[in-house]
Amino acid sequence: MFCGQCGTRNPDTNKYCENCGRALIRPRPSGAAPAPTVPFPVPTSPQPPPGYSAPPPPPPVYTPAPAIPFPVATPQQAPPGYYAPPPPPPVYAPVQQSNEPVVGIIWNAHINKMFGLSSMTYTIVITPRRMIMAQLTGSMLTAAGRDAVETAKAQGKGFLETWKDQLAAHFQYSQRYFSMAPEQIIAETPGNRAIENAQISAIKLKGGQGIINIPTSTPEGEFKMIIESSQGVFEYMIPEEKRFTSMLKDVYGDRLHMPFGYIAPISINIKPF
Repeated sequence: MFCGQCGTRNPDTNKYCENCGRALIRPRPSGAAPAPTVPFPVPTSPQPPPGYSAPPPPPPVYTPAPAIPFPVATPQQAPPGYYAPPPPPPVYAPVQQSNEPVVGIIWNAHINKMFGLSSMTYTIVITPRRMIMAQLTGSMLTAAGRDAVETAKAQGKGFLETWKDQLAAHFQYSQRYFSMAPEQIIAETPGNRAIENAQISAIKLKGGQGIINIPTSTPEGEFKMIIESSQGVFEYMIPEEKRFTSMLKDVYGDRLHMPFGYIAPISINIKPF
């Protein structure tokens, strides 16, 4: 036998090399069957006990699809020299509230100022709920009179007829409150105010001529109307007309106080101008 490490020849009976001491490996005789191989043990998974049920598998994790960007339309550019037309003006549509109709108006009411040298003109609008004092500003009266004068001149009317048309224009200007909602009337000018009818305790009329000419401090053909309310006391000069006093009586009943001994003249409904 030859040593596989140093190559020294050794007797066949030796188990180790006489030179280097390495273990000698005897060659397998030709034709001999190879030594049987021992299979490597494969581990087996433990078997579940009887009656054991495996838990259900976890639900699949939802992975959202990648978002696709939404195409944004780019605004088209106007051609050079193009100007967009202006928007149409708002259309004013008077709305009359059905639950608060206008019962009537007292036109040409006014408050004297500076010892009667100037005055502020109002139209008193009465509804079943409240009394509204709508101020007629100088610009409003001027516009109404100017329109009446221009119309009269276009029709070839004289001075007297033109003057009558101016007075009638003030009356017609107040009539438009019949087709307006109370909120629109109150918001028309900053000087407008409203008093709830339930807050009015008394309306006192002083002066007037009646059928008995009793000297008073009020101008002929006018009442001083004193309104007593929880908001305060307000005074206005109003025309002495039976239709106005009748309307106040219908709405406020016994809260309207006429002058002592006043007897209203018989009135004939004649359309103004």
